Amino acid sequence: MSEWIKCSERMPAPNQTVLTHKKGYGHLFVVHKNNPIRPWEWIDGDTCRMKITHWMPLPPPPQD
Repeated sequence: MSEWIKCSERMPAPNQTVLTHKKGYGHLFVVHKNNPIRPWEWIDGDTCRMKITHWMPLPPPPQD
């Protein structure tokens, strides 16, 4: 699996679902919306108002 990427260094591609981390909350699945004011959205479509600090791509799905 990939290493954690700091949001301050690079953001994921628009509409990419990723695993994120927020200190005190743990790991969260969100979608990057490429919006400078509210860059994250929960996978159910609601706006994520947390300040996410790190992210990583999801692993590929199983092949069998």
